[in-house]
Amino acid sequence: MKDIIPVIVAVIENSEERMLLLKRSPNNNWAPNLWNVVTGKIEEGEVPVEAALREIREEVALPVSLQEEYARYDVDYDGKIWRTYAFRFSTDHADPILNDEHVDFAWVMPHELSSFDIVPIMLEDLRQIQYGAV
Repeated sequence: MKDIIPVIVAVIENSEERMLLLKRSPNNNWAPNLWNVVTGKIEEGEVPVEAALREIREEVALPVSLQEEYARYDVDYDGKIWRTYAFRFSTDHADPILNDEHVDFAWVMPHELSSFDIVPIMLEDLRQIQYGAV
């Protein structure tokens, strides 16, 4: 039986409906130099939305408002089942404060995603939540 890992995916949009993408540090063991949204594991005792807000604070330090809980779905990837809780947040702030997991950011429209080297599992996440034209 495969391990089940509970995780969150947090799509953050600005007032122009652009999505925040984060470039992972070259020092990351997993998916270095690839682009992603805010993601993270749900800690024991946390509810998914609390985990999403914690990860947003840790990774980008942006004030956000919850707009929608997209879905809960499972992704079979890398020998594990990623039990994913996806959320959409909005912010009026333009400049995230990146932690050491990320080295760059971009605000992008859905049709611009194909010009970024995206973490493969994130493409599946965006398909699952039917984000843009992915």
